[in-house]
Amino acid sequence: LHGRQELGYVDESSFLGKQEGPRILLLGGRAWLVNYIDWQRKQAFVEPTEQKGRSRWKGSGAGLGYKMSQSILRLLTSNDDTEFWSSRAKERIHESRMESPWLERDNTVVVVGTDGKLTWWNFAGIRANATFASELSKLLACRVDHDSFSLTFESSTQLTDIRRALNELRQKPAGSMWPFVDDHAIEGLKFSECLPLKLTHGMLEARLQNSDAVRYVLALEPRYTIQAED
Repeated sequence: LHGRQELGYVDESSFLGKQEGPRILLLGGRAWLVNYIDWQRKQAFVEPTEQKGRSRWKGSGAGLGYKMSQSILRLLTSNDDTEFWSSRAKERIHESRMESPWLERDNTVVVVGTDGKLTWWNFAGIRANATFASELSKLLACRVDHDSFSLTFESSTQLTDIRRALNELRQKPAGSMWPFVDDHAIEGLKFSECLPLKLTHGMLEARLQNSDAVRYVLALEPRYTIQAED
């Protein structure tokens, strides 16, 4: 909600994951800053923002699942057009493909951006990436931001550190990895006051987890590339 105006609906996983700093949603082609979450009524109150990170197709918004994220990856790594696309749709899709020529269908890729920032593009979906963000933040001892398609690391993180951490993750069973859960999300559970804190955390972690997607993504060999200057 923006004031009394209803903007739309998002999956609860957009809010369950623990996150440092502001939480930004992309809805209706605009970026919205989340000011307050009423967990009992399952309502989020937002205001417009011009914060950086907006994009036509990056997944920092309502959150997409593994299958939808993989469908987008297939589209971005294909050269095919569809006859029922409008001219505008074709133009936008071609632009997105040109922006990410390093994407491959059967690999994940760690990209060193022109600003030196590291991003792991895996198109794993919001739930799997919440798990990856939790695990990698512990292995690297740094903040890791995530959306449906990628994870972004602090500028001080080195490529060798990412390589080591991903190798460690690939040795772990997918079912042993869990996402962070926002403590305030417990307020939205029915009978939460009657449940032990450890049990409620475990239930929310299981609700946010997607072990199958984690397993599929870790089976892919990660690539490492440096983004060229324009």
